[in-house]
This record gives sequence, C-alpha cells and structure tokens, in this order.
Amino acid sequence: MAKYAKYGDKKMDLGDLSLDKAKEIMARFFPELAEPKIETKKEGEDTIYVFSKQAGRKGSDAQFTPGPWRVSPKIISVLVGDESDPEIVALLGGSEDVMMVANRADTGEAEALANARLIAAAPDLFNACVLLEQFAKRVLDYTERNPKNLLYGDELVQQSRAILSALSKARGESQ
Repeated sequence: MAKYAKYGDKKMDLGDLSLDKAKEIMARFFPELAEPKIETKKEGEDTIYVFSKQAGRKGSDAQFTPGPWRVSPKIISVLVGDESDPEIVALLGGSEDVMMVANRADTGEAEALANARLIAAAPDLFNACVLLEQFAKRVLDYTERNPKNLLYGDELVQQSRAILSALSKARGESQ
C-alpha cells in the first residue's frame, strides 16, 4: 500500500507524507504546481497522486479567456468617443470574439500591431508570472527574515516584487 506523487515522467515515493505535505514539496521543486490539479489513481494496492498544472485556467484566479490568443487580420473597428480623437476601439474578430482596446487616433500602425501582440501574449505572460510566484514569495520572505540578505541580491528582490505586483494587478487586487 505505497503512496506516490507523479508529475510528468517524475515519480516520488511519499512514504508516510500527507497529500498536503506532498503538494508543498512538489511546489518547491516545480513552481508551476503551486495550485495543482491532482488526480488520484489506484494501481493494485498503491495510490498514485498525478499532479498537473492548471495556471491561468477558468476556475482559478485568472479571469481572462484562456489562450491561445492570436492577432487576426480580419478585424472590424468600432470607434467610441470623439471621432477625431477616439478613446476606445472595439475590435471584433469574428462572430464570438470581442476585445476592447484603449487607443488614441494618433496611434500608428506599428504601435497598434505591437499593442495587439502584447494583448495576445497576456495569458502566457500571466502564466509565466504564476510559475514564478511561489519563488518570489520565498525570496521576499527570506529577505524580510534576514535583513542582511546574503543569499539573494537586490536585483532579484526587485524582480520578485515586480512579479507579485503584476499578478496582483492582473487579479484586480491592486491598481
């Protein structure tokens, strides 16, 4: 009656560890498993907890439509606001897709395309930050408990703060 945690091709014997402790250990080695999906399987008398990531999916803390997002050349623009200096452009990319984008009339084609690429990358950027979230929290926790901070440099501390700030903003927790 052994218990195992499995992620991809990695398998760990849990011995007497609880599932909560296993989740903690897996998240330490695999940051993307901070909030894992866990499926329980039986193999004979053994129990196998199959871990998989679920960052940025509906039902987690992400409120956007999960990717992949893409830039479509078939776009209908609807201007909102003063016609000579619109504040918002509604981009309709098909019968179901609607995206609102803040734009000014003097936005050039290159800048508009760069904005579209950034918007299309948003789910991937969010997921990348989620993968680093637990590590960033550990860095900040360590530096708070160890003011001399000989382990992490100031740059890593600043990067950790930036990651947590971006996630907080994406989740609507801050402005």
